[in-house]
Amino acid sequence: MTCRLPPSPLPGLPDILAPGLALVFLGSNPSIRASETGHYYAHPGNRFYPLLFEVGLTPRRLMPEEDALLPTFGIGLTDLHPRPSRRAHEVPDAAYRAGRERIAVLLARYQPRWLCCNGARVYQNLTGAAGPVRYGPQRGEIAGCRLFVVPSTSGLNSALTTVRRDAFFALAAAVHPPM
Repeated sequence: MTCRLPPSPLPGLPDILAPGLALVFLGSNPSIRASETGHYYAHPGNRFYPLLFEVGLTPRRLMPEEDALLPTFGIGLTDLHPRPSRRAHEVPDAAYRAGRERIAVLLARYQPRWLCCNGARVYQNLTGAAGPVRYGPQRGEIAGCRLFVVPSTSGLNSALTTVRRDAFFALAAAVHPPM
């Protein structure tokens, strides 16, 4: 079944990837703000960049317009689907599932150690998993890449603030285990 969506007047975001990254974050699709600015996680309410710094994945708090610097810290970014929306649920799940093959190809090409799904729904659409998703490392791999899930960093997802913070600390420990 092919899912056809009306064309978006806004472009998607380019992947920010490089070979051998420690970690790639996978989002559902760009927000309208991200698409307008051309930078991932650009909405001021999004917790993505503050959390990266807080847990030690970046040496300082980056601004969205610095997203192209992330590979220098071993981090990449991509989305399951390129069509921007105000909220992820505005795009049909079938459109997200159509991105599975593209993600598997990217992971095989760039061979990051970890893929972190930014939200449980991203993980479900990527893997086909049903039911509740636990945050943290997941069983299985895609193209040799281990999987991790954190609660969405969207500012709309404020109910899981403590859980999200704990999940990001666990992610940082998994990506850069203490010696």
